[in-house]
Formats: sequence, C-alpha cells, structure tokens
Amino acid sequence: MSRLPFRLSQTQLDVGKEVSVLKTSEDLGWSSLNVTLTTARPHQYEVVHRALPLLWISMLFNALDASIVVDNQERNYFIPANGLSVVPPETPIGVRRGNATQALHVFLKDEVLLEVAGELFDCDAPKDLGIKPAFGCEDSCIAALLGFLKQALYAPAEHSALRIEYLSRALAVDVLQKHAVYWRRRSADTETAGRLQASQVRQITEYIREHLSSEILLNDLATLVGTGRTVFIMRFKASFQQTPHQYIARARIRRAEELLAKTDMPISQIALACGFSGQPHFSMYFKRIIGATPAVYRQQSQ
Repeated sequence: MSRLPFRLSQTQLDVGKEVSVLKTSEDLGWSSLNVTLTTARPHQYEVVHRALPLLWISMLFNALDASIVVDNQERNYFIPANGLSVVPPETPIGVRRGNATQALHVFLKDEVLLEVAGELFDCDAPKDLGIKPAFGCEDSCIAALLGFLKQALYAPAEHSALRIEYLSRALAVDVLQKHAVYWRRRSADTETAGRLQASQVRQITEYIREHLSSEILLNDLATLVGTGRTVFIMRFKASFQQTPHQYIARARIRRAEELLAKTDMPISQIALACGFSGQPHFSMYFKRIIGATPAVYRQQSQ
C-alpha cells in the first residue's frame, strides 16, 4: 500500500459551491483511508460524483430529504440523523439535496478491501465483490467506528497512526460482512483455469522478492507474465494454493523475520524495508501472523 497521505482530491467527493470542507485527514498522513467532515447546501440540480475504485461510507448528522441516482435510476430517500450510506467502488452517483446537511465521509482504498476480503471470503480483488449500495440505513457498529474516526481527526497525528490501521480494517470487515451480496468464483474447468508456467513462477517470485520494500500491484504482476489481472489471479492460486495478496504478505513477514533475527536494524526501518506503511501496521500484522510482536520475536531469536 502506498505510504503517501490519501488526499481528498483522490476521492469521489465533489467539493464546490454545494459542499464545503470543515476538516479532512489528508494533513494527518493517513494512507489507508480519507476521512472528511463537510457541510452541504440544498440544491435541486443533480451533482454527479465520479466513479473511483474506493468504498465510500458516509454518515449524516441531521436528517436529509434527497434524490439519488445510481445505475441511471433515480429514487427519493429520507435519510435520518446518523443514517449511513454505502457507495460501492466504481459507482457513479448523482445527488439532489432538499436541505442543508453536515456529514462525515470515509473513503477506503481498494488495497484495504483486498486485504480484508482475502481473509473473509478468499476473494482476490474488490471488483470480485458485489457490494450493494445503501442509503439511510442504521447500524450502531458502523456508526461507532465512524465516530471514532471523527474523533481521530482532531487528535495529534502522531497518536492516530496505529488507531487508523485498526479502524480502517475493522470498518472494511463490518461493511463487507453486512453489504457484500456476492463474490465471484470460477470453477477450475473455465477458460481462465490452469497454472503458471515454471518460467512465469520464477519471474513472479523473483520480482516479489526484489520489490518487497515497495508497493506490489497485481496489474504489474499480470503484465510481467503477459496475462490479464483476472486470469493471473486464477493461475496464481492454482500454482501457489494461495492468493497473490497472501503470498506477498507472507513474503514480507519472512523477510522481516530474517532482518529481526540476523541484523540490528531498527524495527521502524525493517517495517519500511518489508513494504509496510509504518511500524504500527507492521507490528500489528507481524503479531497476527507470527503470534509475537517484532520486539519479542527479536529477543527470542538472538
């Protein structure tokens, strides 16, 4: 995952004369999600928000009468105070607001969905998920998570990094469990089935080993062996008996184990060398896989 701050301009939110920003997380250095608090004025003309590969969850702090266009179908909604809306990735949406509102918007990167979906559903990509749009639903658990994110907007940046790593994934788990209506699975006898060739396996494993300190994209791996993304994922799973995400995550952890056991490199530097966004994310993931924190593992290994 990119370590760069996730900026508001990278999201679907159309900030202009209708929508004003009160507070946004882009200056806090968060990379896995963007959280933005807004006010919006009423308007009877349609404002179209572009389609991007981001999951968009919002919570209103006052009731709203709205007309919303999804998939070229327009419907009227009454969204109560603390009502939630879920807009799936790659979904354009048009909105007309009948009254002024204040809202919290959370945009989750597709890498976070990929990581969580891989563990929940053995699903290889956000696009393999069918997430049903929802407007005005009430959910105390998701609302609580959004409340914690709102609080984090006003906390010192250095105190929020670990919390955000946990909250972004907890939010992804809750939304996927409650709003993922299907995930695509293909049988082994489809045209995309089959294994990677031995030479392709070598190419992939060498590339991953050489790029563990940086972001590794599925599209780049697929291009490396001359296939499309979906075909690559199917053949990778047939060859390695795990998803690309699972393989890369374990490769990062194996490299970390070596560096912890054989070097005196600071744990913060090991985290970056193994492709994690920072020490909090690394420590959380390492303990989840190995069962001990990096510091404890180092003590036991040396």
